[in-house]
Parts: sequence; C-alpha cells; structure tokens
Amino acid sequence: MSRALVLSTLALAACDYNGEFLFPSVSDQAPELYELKAADGGALTPVDITSAGDIADNTIYGEVGAPTSAQKGGVTFTFFGTGAEVCVFMDPEAVYWTESVAPVQDDNSRPWSYPDNVFDDGDLDISGGLSVYYTGSADEIGDFKVRYEDSLGNPVEVSLAVCTNTSELAGTPNAHSGRGTPEFCTFATDAEVQYTIVMETFSTPLDDDRLSFGLLIANGSCTDLIEVGGGAQSLQGQECVIRGEALRPEQAGPWYGYDEIESLIHGSLGGSFLDFEAEYCADEGRVDKFCKDELEEVVANGNRCDYTGDGTAGDTKCFCGDPNDTPEPGAI
Repeated sequence: MSRALVLSTLALAACDYNGEFLFPSVSDQAPELYELKAADGGALTPVDITSAGDIADNTIYGEVGAPTSAQKGGVTFTFFGTGAEVCVFMDPEAVYWTESVAPVQDDNSRPWSYPDNVFDDGDLDISGGLSVYYTGSADEIGDFKVRYEDSLGNPVEVSLAVCTNTSELAGTPNAHSGRGTPEFCTFATDAEVQYTIVMETFSTPLDDDRLSFGLLIANGSCTDLIEVGGGAQSLQGQECVIRGEALRPEQAGPWYGYDEIESLIHGSLGGSFLDFEAEYCADEGRVDKFCKDELEEVVANGNRCDYTGDGTAGDTKCFCGDPNDTPEPGAI
C-alpha cells in the first residue's frame, strides 16, 4: 500500500469524529433557541410598573436549554416602541453572590462569607435594536451589526444596537454581567416601530443544563424599576427586583406572572430558594447564617445536601456551596 493511500485512509477515519459527546442532550421542554411570545401569541408589550405587585404580575418566566452544538442558543422576542424610554430587565437563575476572604472575621462586615453554589447559576447576555437591523433568524442567533469594506478593502463593523448592558461588576457600558447576575438596559424607542431583543445563552446551570429566567419589559427607565423592586442601585438591589426565578425543570413554560410559577420554584414546598432569596434581599440579610442553618438542618434530618442535583430525588436542594470550600481569612 502506498504512503499516499495510507494517509488518505487515516484522513477518512478521522472524519468520523464529531465531538457530540461534548454537548448536553436536547430537551423538548427547554429548547436551546426560540422566540418568546406574549400570552396571546403576539409581540410583548411594555407595561407600567409602579409597585412590587406590578412586577410580580407582569414578570414573564421561562426556560432555555443548553446549546447542543457549537451554534449559539438563547431566547429572542420583539415589541413595538412607545415613543418613550423602555426598560428591558432580565434575571437569570439563580442569585449572584460571593464570599469574603478578608483577614478580619467580623459578623457585621462579612455577610457573604460562605461559598456560592456554582451548580445552580446560569448566564444570559442581552442585546437589542431595531428589528430591521437584526441579522438572526428563527434558527440562528444574530446581532445588530452592519458589515462592509472600506475603500482600502478593510472589513468594518458598525453596531446599531440600542440595548446594551452596563455591568456593575466591570463598571463599564456594553459589558455583560456574569453568572447569575441580572442584565438590563434603558433606551429611547420610536413609536410603533418594532424592536428585537436577544438573550444569548452564555452558560446554563450544571445541575440540569436548563436555565430559567425572569423578564420584565417596562415603560420608563431601569433605574426607576430597580427603585420600585429592589430599592438600591447595587448588585443586591438589582437581584431583588425579580423574585423566584429558580424553577424546577418540570414544565415547558413560559409563564406569565408570579402566581403561575409559585409552586414551581425550587424548594417551594419547603421554602428553600424563597427563604434564601428573602435572606439575601433583607436589609440586614446574613447569607452566611442562612447557609450554616441550611447545612445543620440537612444533617439533623439525616439527609445530604444536594449541590449538583435538581432536588427531585429526595435529597435537599442546596443554594449554598460546599462548606469545605469556604475560603480562609487572608487567602488572597
């Protein structure tokens, strides 16, 4: 057999590899890419938000599955401009928080001194603009960039996006927030002109590869919305605008309003996520105390704390990290 034939045979054999094992399996209930509609099947509509009750009534909850290939996944939706400012506010499962590694262990200054459970958080990145500029389709995530070559033959990209997130973590505009952290944008709209918003899947929770989220389309600015829902212009205040977005993977969704998902929230029968969220959002909230109580209760009941599962196999779903991973003071 000639050397050329051997190389050709090896090349053909190599083509059998497709890397499918690297990706999660597809979920019929939580598709990897879809368009979100209003309850009547049409485009979404910005609503007036003046109270926490308005937030609960008008939040849209949904789920998106993990991409099953190298193609981007996520959720898109459209709405028509009002001629005024509109706020798009999205909160992915579950809660962003971090632990302190300060050298001084002070009960008043270390409210987060417990590791986060990294298995239950996901990340969606938002962008948006006029629908006429959107390059995507029902089968593919796109963007809002115009591409052309200048007179010298150099490729040029011009972004026409009007919805860009400002990251509290990075402190810069047009920067995404990260795992479990809300993303939002405020922009002026033209009346009766259609806009498209993209929520691109960056990561899904490791416990079930399904990312639940809460979404609000509100008239006015996101600053006003945060004041109504969370009260503080901070990561903690932003996280507390939309409640209950950590859902058990049992149904397809979407759900319209808090009342529809109350029985589907992780630990709703035992109050786990609701209690954790309430403690996180309290003015004097102590996440570390909640976490220690969570662990002690699990041990006392003879159960185990399920960090990576969905809590449906009889084990207690945990929202705090493994205490063995708690950082030591002065670790950094």
